[in-house]
Amino acid sequence: MNNQHLELFAKLDGDFHDSFTEALSAVLNASGINISTGFLAGLAGTAFAPACDTGEDCTAWWMEPDCIDHRLDFIKDAIDLDIKTFNLGKGIWPIPEKLPEEALSHIANEKAVLLKSWPVWQIAVNTNGKAEKIAFKGFEGLDWCENCFKNCFIITAKTKSSDEKYIALEAIKHGAKLATGDFSIDKTCWGTTLYDKAIEKLEEEYFCPSCKEESIGCAYRTFRRIEGTIFYGKSFANEIKKLGAIKDQISNELTNTFETMSRVAEKLTSKGFGERYASNSFASDSKISLLELKKGQEKIGELWTKAALSI
Repeated sequence: MNNQHLELFAKLDGDFHDSFTEALSAVLNASGINISTGFLAGLAGTAFAPACDTGEDCTAWWMEPDCIDHRLDFIKDAIDLDIKTFNLGKGIWPIPEKLPEEALSHIANEKAVLLKSWPVWQIAVNTNGKAEKIAFKGFEGLDWCENCFKNCFIITAKTKSSDEKYIALEAIKHGAKLATGDFSIDKTCWGTTLYDKAIEKLEEEYFCPSCKEESIGCAYRTFRRIEGTIFYGKSFANEIKKLGAIKDQISNELTNTFETMSRVAEKLTSKGFGERYASNSFASDSKISLLELKKGQEKIGELWTKAALSI
């Protein structure tokens, strides 16, 4: 097993990085299925727009929809994977003897297994002869990470090679719908929804209706996850540029727009967040940045739509 990807996964920032994209990337690469995380972010849809579960009460987690949505189905067909899904029910972390026997065998053969929990996806691997889970740094002890395991996925590669350019183009077709907000699942929306909802919360007494006086953590995580989504957008745009999958003009405009959005997002999460949060200007300053980011997301939607129409 390639442990480098697993070690990196455990050190990632759970407030910034997308757990589904990173967990799947670690599982694939640790199992010898080589794919860049930036490219995978495009296939997962992470690169196109932040998700917003409008039914989630705590704003720290509204970027983490609880559904197993379109992502795995699209990815398995795009890069030709076999995925076996096991329902773990809802309960505590399934100790090794409670994992499906086939999953235990997979882990014993030095392969990694993908785990669906909430609010973050995790990994199960062989550590000193037994199955152990790996979560983002800082999430290991959270009760809901321990008590909400729902599914286990064994992922293996088929034999035929994949055409990266064709895969990227298929991802763009779907990604354009995410970027513009023309796609949703239940109460989870993409496009500019998160920016609109965050602006609404800044106009209320508490940014998080569940955490109230403790809303600082929810605001910070929301802004960091926005910043992380822009990071994945930049990464996928760079992959597309290398492949020459879309016109140079569109590619360059995407790169420039993501760079601008990245600089704006950094203002939201810069050092001294606690002091800024306590200041009288926090809401108004943050709204200005979010409105700029919303404008950038609208531009991103236009550009990905142009790219999709030109395919």
